[in-house]
Amino acid sequence: MLRRRAADSAGRVAAASIALASFAVSGTVIALGPPDRVGALSVILGIAAVGAGLLVAGERDGLSISASFIVTVLAAAFLGDASAAATAVLAKIEFTLKD
Repeated sequence: MLRRRAADSAGRVAAASIALASFAVSGTVIALGPPDRVGALSVILGIAAVGAGLLVAGERDGLSISASFIVTVLAAAFLGDASAAATAVLAKIEFTLKD
């Protein structure tokens, strides 16, 4: 029977700690930053993020490519940090729910 090694669980704890710290830092930066500009472009980039998530090319467990990077960069440049994070999350949720 296979048992977990201590190093394996320690690696999981370290990965979870890094992810939690990353979310905390990102949330703090978004909260302390200037407010995003919300308008028609927000809706357009939101729809583009959903479309980018649906139209990912590649294999499920292999390499894939999507247009979500372009959408996220445009949202960051024209709208702000929170909108960029929202478009990235929208695209990843759509990609996950696609199958």
